[in-house]
This record gives sequence, C-alpha cells and structure tokens, in this order.
Amino acid sequence: MKTVVTALATTLLSLAAVHAEPAMWTLADEDTTIQLVGTVHLLPPGTEWRTERIDHAFEVADKVCFELDAVGRVAEVASLSFRRGIMPSGERMTDYLNEEETEDLKALAAELGIPFPSINVMQPWFAGLTVEQYVASRAGFKEGVEFTLYPEVLESGKTLCELETVEEQLGALSTLSLEEQFKVLRASQEELDDIGAAALIDTYIQEFDELVALWLAGDVNSIGEKVTPNELGSETYYNAILLSRNRNWVPRIEALLEEEGNVLIAVGAAHLAGPDSVITMLRDKGYKVEGP
Repeated sequence: MKTVVTALATTLLSLAAVHAEPAMWTLADEDTTIQLVGTVHLLPPGTEWRTERIDHAFEVADKVCFELDAVGRVAEVASLSFRRGIMPSGERMTDYLNEEETEDLKALAAELGIPFPSINVMQPWFAGLTVEQYVASRAGFKEGVEFTLYPEVLESGKTLCELETVEEQLGALSTLSLEEQFKVLRASQEELDDIGAAALIDTYIQEFDELVALWLAGDVNSIGEKVTPNELGSETYYNAILLSRNRNWVPRIEALLEEEGNVLIAVGAAHLAGPDSVITMLRDKGYKVEGP
C-alpha cells in the first residue's frame, strides 16, 4: 500500500459526511432490475452511509447478493485460511527475509501485539490479512455494509446469494507463488523501513479513512486510481484479488437477469471502479448500465 494521505484526507472525510452518497448503478431488462452498490467491509465508528436510494434498493429487492456470505461461512473461511495460509512444513517467513527485513517485521508485529512466532509461520498473504485485522481493531473499525445488511436480509425473508465460493475468494490469494507474495510484502516493507511501525500503522489508518471518504462521496474515478497493479504491489496480485474475480462474477450477474424480480448486489467498491471493474466489463459486453 502506498503512502497517499495528507490533510486532503481529512477534508474529504468531513465533506463526504455532509453529503454521503455512495455510487450506485442499475442494470435492467424487461422483467429484472439489478442495482449494484459498492461497499466497504469495515468502517470507522459513526460512519453514516445509508441513503434513501440504498434503503429503497434494499427494500424492493427480492434477492440480495454479496461477494460471499461472510457471516454464515466464517468457520469455513477460518479453516481454509489456516490450511492454505501456513508456510510449507519446517519453513518460516524469515527464511526468505534478510536481517533488516526480519527486524522490520518483528517491529510491526510487536507494535500491533501479534506474537512473532505466530506470524512467522504464516505465508505472506495470510500474514497480511492478519495485520489488517489487527490494524482495524486498533482503529476501532466496525463491521461495514454487508454485516449491517446481513441480519436485515434474514429478518425480511429475502433470498441471500453469493457471487463466489470461499475457495474462489481465498484461492485467489493462497495460490499465489511464495515469490510473488514476498514481492508484495517487500513493497510494503520499504515503507515500513522508512517511517517505522507506529507511523506505518497510522498511515494505513489514514489511507483507509481517505478511501472511505471517496466511497461516501461516490468518487468512483479516484477509487479506481487507487486500485491499480502499482498501488497493490504487483500485477499478479492485482489480477488475483480483482481482475480474475470480476471476470468470474460477470456471467453470474448475467444469470441473475434471467430471473424475474429485483436484485441488490453489494460488493467491495474496488470491484466497481477502474478499467477492469465489473461495471466496465458489463458495458463492454453491450449491457446498458446506468450510473457513473
């Protein structure tokens, strides 16, 4: 993740809070209407993201689709993460790091309160997710859009659908080669080495706040500029967590058009922004998708 935040982040956050309107899109045919809205999975406390338009789309929806039923499949996600996320037998992350990189990783783990022996046996992708969880906890981030809507879907009796399986979501990361994973890790460690663990954590939190602000303001173009191969560390990593998954989702969204009724699709905002977004792919296939 690149360091991007200045006072602009605070300005954007305050402006967005005044007029919060996350971007939405509409895809429809003669008997089906699909509304798509970008989401953020974890949010700063007190974030006001619900709008009349989002609430209406939810109210009229017969079916609500998330990337994954993250609540119902929490045990499955945890099991697969541990099975796929541990280094090969007998190996440690530090086997692949030089002395300076090892000390940087130890400093980051200590700052977050993560036992270093635990993170040292993880593959970089799993260690990265673990660090993100600890950073989110330190920042006090709360459950985001999907987690708020999930109990409402169950209570209302709406059909819940998923755009991918646990294997597809985690497999995108867990099948990356160790060489590629360490390439992404080293991109982050350059910044860690420059500014130190505490400052890096603060920077991550500030960058996240900026992205939330852009999402609240419906600034799809700026979000797209932040989800590029360069920003994410490598093209292979970008392809795994965004491009390939977006391609998989498009035919599943097309299949929803074959059903009659109203559908709300709520997925991470990064999947709906940029040149490789789900929106762009649908439009490239000739669909009229109304929205930004």
